[in-house]
Amino acid sequence: IVYAGTGEPFGNLDRVAGIGIFKSTDAGETWSYLANTSAFGDIGRLIINPNDANHLIAGTSSGIYVTTNGGTTWAKTLASGNAQDFAASNDFSAIYAGVNGVGVYKSTDAGTTWTKTFDAVSENKSLGRIELDISPVDNTRLFLGIYGNNTINFYKSDDSGTTFSAINFGTGDNNVLASQGW
Repeated sequence: IVYAGTGEPFGNLDRVAGIGIFKSTDAGETWSYLANTSAFGDIGRLIINPNDANHLIAGTSSGIYVTTNGGTTWAKTLASGNAQDFAASNDFSAIYAGVNGVGVYKSTDAGTTWTKTFDAVSENKSLGRIELDISPVDNTRLFLGIYGNNTINFYKSDDSGTTFSAINFGTGDNNVLASQGW
C-alpha cells in the first residue's frame, strides 16, 4: 500500500495547491483518489504505522488527521496549524509532529491525542518551520531544526521530548545557517 499527499504547505508564492491524498493498493501500479481528504489542504507529511498499513497520520496545512481503516474515515486530532513533519519511535509508541510556527507535539496513543512538548513561540522561533528526527539507536533522543527569523537553530532532547536544550556549535550560538535548511 502506498499513499501520496498533494500540495506544498510551505507558504511560498509559487506553491502547488493540494487536493488531498491518493492511495495505491498494488505498489503504485494504479491509484485511487481519497475524495474525503479534499478539505485537508496541502499535505506536509504522511506517516504510516509500520505494523499496520491502514493506520496513516496526515500532517496538513489545517492540522493532523488520522485514519485506522486505510482512509475510509478520518478523524481530525489536532487543529493547531500547519503540521509539516513527523518522526516516530521504532515501535510507533511515540509520534512527534512539527507544527510550523507553533512547536512540537507528541502523541503516545497512535495519534489520537497530542500534547505540546516544545513551544516555538516561547523560544522566539514563531516563524519556524520545524524539521525533526528520532535517533534510531536511542528512541529517547529527538533532534529539531527550526527555521525562523531568517536563522536556523538546533535543539535536542534526551528524554523523549520532555525537555529540550539548544545545540551549540562552539560559538555560544546554535544558529548555523541563514537559509530555510530544508
